[in-house]
Parts: sequence; C-alpha cells; structure tokens
Amino acid sequence: MQPPEWSVRLVRALVLAVAAAFGAAALFAALVMPYRAWDSLAFGAWSRSIGEGNGLWEHADALKLQRPLFYVAQGLAWRVSDAEWIGRLVSLAFAVLLAAAVVWLARRLAPDADVRRLLAPLALAALLGSSELATHAASGMTDVPVAALVAAT
Repeated sequence: MQPPEWSVRLVRALVLAVAAAFGAAALFAALVMPYRAWDSLAFGAWSRSIGEGNGLWEHADALKLQRPLFYVAQGLAWRVSDAEWIGRLVSLAFAVLLAAAVVWLARRLAPDADVRRLLAPLALAALLGSSELATHAASGMTDVPVAALVAAT
C-alpha cells in the first residue's frame, strides 16, 4: 500500500527542518565552544603536534595509535590553520558523513520504492534524535568518526 503523497512530503519537510536545526546548532558549537572532554584534550595533543609540523608518528604512543584516523586528520587540518575550531569542523564533517551513510543505507535496504521514500528520512530523524550524536558531533572524539566509517563501509 502506497502512503499518500502529502504525508511523504510532510515527513520529508519535518525531517529537513530537524536536520537544519541540528546542523545550525552543531555548526555553532563547532565554531564557538571549546573542547571540554578529557579525550579530546589528551589525544588532541598528538593532533597539535602534527599541526605544529612534527611528523605524523613522532609523538604517538601505543594508546594514540589505536585511534589515528581522526587525530591525524585533525592534525593535518591544524597545519593549515592552528585555530581550534578547524579541528571541531573536521569532527563535524564525520558527523555529516555518518548522516549521509545512514540515509544511503536506508535507501539501499528498503524493499521497494514506496518504503524507500519514507525509510530514508525516518532513519535520518532517528539518527538526529540520538543524544550521543548531538553530544559528540563536534567534540573532537573518535566515536562519530568510527560510526561514520562503519556505516559507510
């Protein structure tokens, strides 16, 4: 049974409004709020070292080498500009990748076109409703980058 067209448009519009509000708040947090989690600060020292021009593996110990994806990318971004918000934007870019991967998966896994029209926006709404994503979207920690790459894989 096909859902009425008006309901599909309404769901898409509401999810787009939620995504816009989430994106605006996340962008504001990335540009203005400082890092406050211990992991962001402790492991971010490795990124800071990379940003200062040291080698990628120069100040990496065994604990840091378990999580190189985000911290190396953040360090390379800090080579361009040493502003802390650049690192938070890198973290936010992984959150955008996660959202895109979830929408792509929902469209891919839907059994037919009628379900696909509603499943993708509802999957995005469920993701954006997660307090973990809201907390860690621009936090400079590795949770969202790992989730994004798992979903993309």
